[in-house]
Order: sequence, then structure tokens, then C-alpha cells
Amino acid sequence: MLPPDRVWLFLGLLLFLGLHSIRIFAPAWRNARIASIGRLAWKAMCSLVAIAAFVLLLWGYGRARATPSPR
Repeated sequence: MLPPDRVWLFLGLLLFLGLHSIRIFAPAWRNARIASIGRLAWKAMCSLVAIAAFVLLLWGYGRARATPSPR
């Protein structure tokens, strides 16, 4: 089981990498979303999610470093 402090680190990492992998793994879905909401709205949404994921990643890293590793 993952220690609770490291959950935030991995959640941020998963969200950040998942967002940046949409173009590779789901191009048709991405193009459909862009067509439905517009390119500018898509970029704004992706930017906000990426910033939130990066903040979560940094916050989780800080919490993980502050907590000793279970052995």
C-alpha cells in the first residue's frame, strides 16, 4: 500500500503525464473536444489542469520528503 503522503505525489504525476499524453493515445477524442469547445477553450482548460497537476505534484513531493520512508 502506498503511504498517504505519497498518494498526492503520484496523483499529481499521473494527472500531469496523462494530460500531456492525450495527443499520443487519444487523438480522435482530443480533436472532437477541440471541435466542440474551440481551440482557445481547449488550451485554457489544458493549461489550468496542467498547472493544478504540477502544483499537486510539488505539494505531494514536499509532503513525501517530510515523511520518513516506511521500512
